[in-house]
Amino acid sequence: RQPFSDSAFPSPAELQAQRDFYGKVEEVKLKSGRLLLPDSLRKKAGIDRQLTMVGCGNRIEVWEPARLDAVEGELNGAFETFNAESNSALPPGGE
Repeated sequence: RQPFSDSAFPSPAELQAQRDFYGKVEEVKLKSGRLLLPDSLRKKAGIDRQLTMVGCGNRIEVWEPARLDAVEGELNGAFETFNAESNSALPPGGE
């Protein structure tokens, strides 16, 4: 899945999202087998000494642990609602 459309005429909101996204891209290099997060990204994420990495399909998210806990707490109810709605859409027998 592509994050942005391939439209020849993207909306102004999509153009701004592309600028915001690609304008913050920084090349990083492995050093001794480690990936160093640029200071700008660490500050934006609030990462000081510890981080949590979460595998999400074809990407990895990097979180400050307390922020991840807060987001997971907020989303827990949403996931349970989504799961219940998905299961209720199945025909009897679940197939």
